[in-house]
Amino acid sequence: MNGNMEEFEKTINEITDQVTQFQKYQDINQFEEVSSIAKQIFQKIQQAQDQAKVFNNRQMLTNQDPTDYTKITDEFKKFQPFYNLWTTLDNWRTSYKSWLHDPFEDLNA
Repeated sequence: MNGNMEEFEKTINEITDQVTQFQKYQDINQFEEVSSIAKQIFQKIQQAQDQAKVFNNRQMLTNQDPTDYTKITDEFKKFQPFYNLWTTLDNWRTSYKSWLHDPFEDLNA
């Protein structure tokens, strides 16, 4: 378990680096690529949160103090506005024509 936790620390550091580097994306014309990257990072963060719970549960079962993984939550809070921006932009751009030209009855509210 300790070896897995060391690897997990590397994963957390990778997520931190990706969140920090994600702020460089500013070109709205790259919305498809950037939203795809945002979704990948979001998925990594969710997996890390789940893995942190597993490690903490295992530590509690073996009478160890749980490791503090609040860094994952902090990175999620930093990343969430960017994720919301780029995925909303992607949704807007891909659905815009449908909203304007499809019959009103066919639109999914």
